[in-house]
Amino acid sequence: MPTTTSFQFDVNDIAGLTIVPDNDIARLMCYLNCVTSAVDLHILQDDLIAYRQYQHLSNIRSSHVIQAANKYGPNEFIGKVTFCDDDNNVTKNSVNKFVTIGSAGAIVSVDKELTISRRTWTAKNVMFFKSAWLARFYTEPMARVYFGTNHCRRCEGKPCACACLTCPRTPSNRLGLKATSPADVLI
Repeated sequence: MPTTTSFQFDVNDIAGLTIVPDNDIARLMCYLNCVTSAVDLHILQDDLIAYRQYQHLSNIRSSHVIQAANKYGPNEFIGKVTFCDDDNNVTKNSVNKFVTIGSAGAIVSVDKELTISRRTWTAKNVMFFKSAWLARFYTEPMARVYFGTNHCRRCEGKPCACACLTCPRTPSNRLGLKATSPADVLI
């Protein structure tokens, strides 16, 4: 995973502090917002990234959030518009920080044009993040959505047969069966 290197530079921070609701769908929506819209890649519909309004999503739109998070996983963005900064060179006291591409060019090698899902996009900003951010807003929520609690609003994670047609779990997991590990689904 590409990471930052330690040296002095001036960062033009473009975002402020935000509070994300304590909900896995909201966390995934925040992840999607950060890796797409916040870096100026407008590839998702607004309701899929508006994490403050997560509770207004229908079951079907919630499942679309999960599908989008699966499609636009970290491997699509790391080293392109997102960069791990566990050494606190850029993030300092925060878990993630957005900077303009011009500022980021002094820190990491950045190409303004990138290909995501076979389409070329032009980014204006990049995000530096700590591994803890990725775990909190992507890895852990995805694991819980697929294998744990909150897999759909109707079942609310109960180990029972899910009658909901929009439940994001696989058919075998709808019966309350556990997969061997989150790595079975996450890329």
